[in-house]
Amino acid sequence: MNGAAHARIPGRMRKDTDRSVPFDKAVASRGRRRWAALLLGVVGGCVPNNDGNGGSGGSGGSGGDTSASSSGDVGPGGSGGSGGDGGQGGDGGDGGQGGGGAVCTPGSQVACPYSGPPDTQGVGRCAAGLRTCNESGTGYGPCEGEVLPAPEDCSAADDEDCDGVADGDDHDCVCVPGTEVICYSGDVETAGVGACEPGWARCREDGSGFGPCVGEVLPAAETCLTPVDDDCDGQTNEEGAGCACVPGEDVPCYTGPAGTEGVGLCAAGTARCQPDGMQLGPCRGQVLPARETCLTPIDDDCDGQVNEGGEQCVCPPNQRVRCYSGPPGTADVGACTSGTALCDAQGTSMGPCEGEAFPQPETCATPVDDDCDGQVNEGGSDCASGITASWVKQLSGLSITAVAVDAFDNTVIAGSFTSPVDLGAGPLLPRTAGAEAFVAKLDPSGHVLFAITFEGDDHAARDIATDASGNIALLGTVLQLDHIEDEDLWYVELYNRVVKLDPSGGLLWSSHSIAIDDTENAVAMNAAGDVFVTGVTLPLGEVIPHGYVRKLDGATGAPTWRRWLGDEDDDDHSERLDDVATRENGEIVMVGSVHEVHFLPGPELAYRSCGDLITLSPAGEVLDRTCVGADTETWQLAIDASGNTVLGSAVPHGERRVSKLDGAAASLWSRRIAQVQEMRLGVDGGGNVVLAGSFTGTLGLGGDTLTSSGGEDMYLARLDPDGNVVFSQGYGDAGNQRLMHLAVSAGGSAVLAGTFAGTITLGESTLVAATAQDTFLAKVGF
Repeated sequence: MNGAAHARIPGRMRKDTDRSVPFDKAVASRGRRRWAALLLGVVGGCVPNNDGNGGSGGSGGSGGDTSASSSGDVGPGGSGGSGGDGGQGGDGGDGGQGGGGAVCTPGSQVACPYSGPPDTQGVGRCAAGLRTCNESGTGYGPCEGEVLPAPEDCSAADDEDCDGVADGDDHDCVCVPGTEVICYSGDVETAGVGACEPGWARCREDGSGFGPCVGEVLPAAETCLTPVDDDCDGQTNEEGAGCACVPGEDVPCYTGPAGTEGVGLCAAGTARCQPDGMQLGPCRGQVLPARETCLTPIDDDCDGQVNEGGEQCVCPPNQRVRCYSGPPGTADVGACTSGTALCDAQGTSMGPCEGEAFPQPETCATPVDDDCDGQVNEGGSDCASGITASWVKQLSGLSITAVAVDAFDNTVIAGSFTSPVDLGAGPLLPRTAGAEAFVAKLDPSGHVLFAITFEGDDHAARDIATDASGNIALLGTVLQLDHIEDEDLWYVELYNRVVKLDPSGGLLWSSHSIAIDDTENAVAMNAAGDVFVTGVTLPLGEVIPHGYVRKLDGATGAPTWRRWLGDEDDDDHSERLDDVATRENGEIVMVGSVHEVHFLPGPELAYRSCGDLITLSPAGEVLDRTCVGADTETWQLAIDASGNTVLGSAVPHGERRVSKLDGAAASLWSRRIAQVQEMRLGVDGGGNVVLAGSFTGTLGLGGDTLTSSGGEDMYLARLDPDGNVVFSQGYGDAGNQRLMHLAVSAGGSAVLAGTFAGTITLGESTLVAATAQDTFLAKVGF
C-alpha cells in the first residue's frame, strides 16, 4: 500500500470564485500528514471483515522544505488500530508523505477550465485545453490545445461552430464552395421559352451562398425588330416596336381610293399578318372600283352614283342634264344658253332638249352678244360703229400726247391744255398764258382719280408707262431760262425729265438730263419698277445723231447704265431708237433704225440702213438684234403675254406693216396695210392685236375695204393671234378725224385718243366738235 500512497492521483478541476484550481494542488495546501493518514485509512479499509480495525496511522511526517526540491521526512507511523470484533489489532500505519517539494508527476496533464460557451464543450471540434506538469513536478504549464467555436467551414466535414450540425446540414452552409448550379431569376414559367434561357451561379468560397446568375436571358419587351419571342410568353412578334399586326391573324384590308370602300360594288378583303409581324400579306377578296358602265345596274366605280357615265352611258339615270344642239363653241356665250333634257332610267338616252337658245344675227338694238361670238354689238343691224363704248369724253382746249392702261384697267393720260378743261372731277385751270402740262388717271369706268398739272408753259409730256404695281413713269421736257451774271447773258436750257408717281399720283422721284444733245422719246418700266428711256443723241461737233437707251433705278431714279448706238466714223447714216418695252423675264426690247451697235460684247451689224429689233439683258448686254427689213423704219412695238413681239413699221411706197416675231426674233406672220396716214398698235392678254390710225381714200384690211367719208377718217381693226383680221371699221365725216394714241388693256378693251372736226360716232355716242379741232378720249370694246 506504501507504493499506492506515493502514487499521483489525477487531479480534478473545481470551479473557484474566479479561477479553476487543479485538485492535487488543493490537497498539498491542507497538509501532507492529514491526507496521508486518510489515504492509509482508505487502504486499511480493504482488510476482510473478520479482522479487527487497524489502529490509527501515525502522525504525518514533518513537512519538507518547500523551497527545496526534496520531499519532507516521512512522518512516524500511526498507532495500531484497535482490534476489530473478534479480530486482532492492525499494524501501525506508515508515516505521512513529506510536505512541500513536487506536486505533480512531470509530464502528466490535467484539463484546463473551458473558456467557450458551456454548451459547446465537447460538441463538434470544441474541447477544453490541457496543462502539462513541468519537469520538476512543481506545477503545470499554460493551458494548451483548447478548441473554441469557429465559423463553419463548409468545405470540411467537421462541426467547426460546435452547434451539433456539420457542413451541409449546418444552417450557415448553403452550398459547397466552387460548385456551380443552374439558375434563373425570372418567372419560372418563362425559362426556356422564346429567347429566355437559364444561367449558372457559382458557390462562394465561404459556402454562404451563390454568386450572381451569369448568362441568363430574362423576358424583354416584345418587338418585331427581332425574329424571336422576346417576352417569352410563347408568342412571337404579337406586339411591340415595329409590329404592324399579330402574326397569323387575318385583318381587314382595302387598297382602293379613299372613300370608295363599301360604296357600290367595292368591298374590303382580308390580309394575313406575316410571321415577322411587320407586314401584311396580299389583300385577298377585295373588290376595287371599275370603269363605270351602263351595262350593269350597279355603281361600278364606287363614287355613289349609278350609271352616271361610261360605256353605253349617255347621262345620269333619271336626272335632268344640260344639253345644247347649237353650233360648237356658242353654248352659254352671249345670248346663247344650254337647255336641259331628262335622262332615262338606264342612263343610256336623253329626252328632248328644252330651254336652249341659239345664235341670232348681231344687232345693236340689244345690249347682248346676239351671235354668241364673244363680241357685243360688233356689227349688224342698228350698229353705228361696230364697237361698244364704256365711256366717251369730248375735251376742248386740251391735247393728249400719251396714253397708257395699267394692270388694274385704269387709264393714264398726259398732255397739255391752254384753257379750262373738265375731265369729270372739276375744271383744270391754266395758271399761265401758254400751254401747261398735266397727267391724269381714270378708273375703269372713266371717273377721274386724280389730275396733276405742271405750272408754266415750259413743260411738255412725250410718253407714259406703268408697272405691275400701278406706279407711273412720265417722260417729258422742261424748258428753263438761265442767266450768266458775269456776262449778263440769258440763255435757254432744255432738259429731259422723267417723273415717277405712285398709284395715287404722289411724287416718288424726278430725274433730268440736259437735252441740248439728247432728245428722249419713249419710256418703259419693268415689273420691279425700273425705268428705261430711249432717245437720240447728237454729240458736240458731230452732225450725225446716234440712238441710246438708259436705265434709271426704280426706287431712287439714279442712273444705272447707258448704252448708245452708232459708228463715230460713219457720217452717212443716222441712228435712232424710237420705242422700248420689257418682257416678263426682264429683257429690254427696242426698235428703230440703226447702223451699228456698240454694246460690247455683242454682234456687229453687217448691213446698212435697216429697221432693227434689239434685245438687251437686264444688265444692258446685247442678246439679239434682227433686221426686220431693208429701207424700213420701225417705230413702235408691243410685247404679248407669251413674250412675242408685235412691230409697227413704215415700208416703201407709203405703206405700213404690222408683223409678229417670237421671242427668238423668228417671224410668225406679217401684214401690209396700204394708204394709212398713221398707225398705232397694242396687244391684249389673249394675243389679239388692235390697230388704229387715220386714212384717206380707201383702206384694205383683210376681206374688208374701208372708204373715207372725206378728209382723214379714223380706222380701228382687230387681228387674232394668227394675224387674221376679225374686225375693221372706219369713223368720220367730211371733216378730219385722226387717231393719235392707242392703249390696249389685258382684257381686250382699247383706249382711243385723237382729234376730230365735225362729228365722230363711237359706240352709241356721237360727238360734235365745238371748235375747229376738239379732242376725244374713249374706252371701247369689240
